[in-house]
Amino acid sequence: MRKKKSLTAFERLAAVIEDIEEQRPQPDERRARGRETYAAIVSAAREVYVAEGHAGLSIGKVSDRCGVNKGNIAYYFPTKTDLLNAVLLEELCHYLRSHLVIAEAGDVSPVGALEEVVDFYFRATRLNHRFFLQTYGFVASNAFAREFVSDLYASIIDFLATLVQAVRPELTKVRAKTAAVEIMSAVEGATVLYGIGLVREPVMRKLQSTTKSQVAAIVQRA
Repeated sequence: MRKKKSLTAFERLAAVIEDIEEQRPQPDERRARGRETYAAIVSAAREVYVAEGHAGLSIGKVSDRCGVNKGNIAYYFPTKTDLLNAVLLEELCHYLRSHLVIAEAGDVSPVGALEEVVDFYFRATRLNHRFFLQTYGFVASNAFAREFVSDLYASIIDFLATLVQAVRPELTKVRAKTAAVEIMSAVEGATVLYGIGLVREPVMRKLQSTTKSQVAAIVQRA
């Protein structure tokens, strides 16, 4: 992905999203049916991926789930890897965009923005915990996924560090980034535990509240 060191963290995040958009397969925008078929294939592939992981996904299973024949799927996605990459790009592009929505809310203070980010992570965990768990496995075995997710996390940490510095302007970039990594680690731990079923919903609600307090403490001691 392109590197734009002179941009702000928010602009770099937007640039990463633009790069992702450029990597996505592009259905023929002139044909509504083509766009619908593309969306149906990716949606079905996501369902299979979440249920069975990258190893369990196959063109045949996707075809059975969405009712699109294998030949038509191959027109959009010549290989299983192409389809897996599309699922990853679609989901994580949406995930990144949610950060920008928070950043662009002009009436939210820096502290409020950090709290909004934590709330967003917990909402995403409740809705998509199995997707993220399967993605960890995919990252471990696929070079494209590993590089892509690594770039994504670097952008998010950069984004969080900017929010930390907005709360504590006296911090160096290194200290702000360290705090950002701590924040991400705290939330990711909750995501994993919830995803594998070790944390139940009542505990998760309590954990969301305590994590927000933990984030405030991380920022103050940075």
